[in-house]
Amino acid sequence: MANEIGSFDERLELLKCLTDKGPKGEKVETYVTSRNAYGHVDLSASEDLGDYNVESEGSIVVTMYKTPGLDTRWRIRWRGKLWNIIRMEPISRISPFIRITAEETR
Repeated sequence: MANEIGSFDERLELLKCLTDKGPKGEKVETYVTSRNAYGHVDLSASEDLGDYNVESEGSIVVTMYKTPGLDTRWRIRWRGKLWNIIRMEPISRISPFIRITAEETR
């Protein structure tokens, strides 16, 4: 995929994880919409595990502009489904783009 603005045709909602204590002192995570972004989504995600190339079901690869503060505790809402971010890879050190692998929440 060429990293051109015209290929970022999917609207994504980025949800930030806020951690708080519950009434009994337990950790409570709440996800709130931090921002909306556009990116390119590939449904055929694969993960490279050593010498094996394993297809990962229920996962996507998103290419988008880098977003300050975005990390693997955030989630993505795309087409009404929530996705956990499991890996983030910059395209290159100087590129403004990032490739995110995410799996569907269960």
